[in-house]
Amino acid sequence: MTDPNTKALKRLCASTPGGYKAVAASIDAHPMTLYQVIMGIKHTSGRVRSLGPEIRDRLTKKYPDWLRHLDTSDMPASLVVEHLAKILMKVPDSKRPEMERLLANLARAPDSSILLRTLVKQLKAYEHLKSSIQ
Repeated sequence: MTDPNTKALKRLCASTPGGYKAVAASIDAHPMTLYQVIMGIKHTSGRVRSLGPEIRDRLTKKYPDWLRHLDTSDMPASLVVEHLAKILMKVPDSKRPEMERLLANLARAPDSSILLRTLVKQLKAYEHLKSSIQ
């Protein structure tokens, strides 16, 4: 299974004019770093390359919504909880208690696809509402 951050990076690069090279330039990273992650090129150790915390931080600073490219349809909820927690911080205070309850329930039952779908649906609705207001 592909790392969720790698999937999100692939989608970000595909939706950015200039692709991975433009994304790399904008976060002051070497283009080959992103290329190797996107292409699944392995380390000499045999492990598939993934995004390190420094690159993830740079991506988040430059592209705050880069994880919106995260596709949750084919991954277990346990891999998505961390990303959803970050997105949750953007939810208005009035909606946060409801989202926090869903996220807490999801953390207790990480394979609950119903909870995951509900949370993702509400977050997408919030993102749509936010973009239509701006």
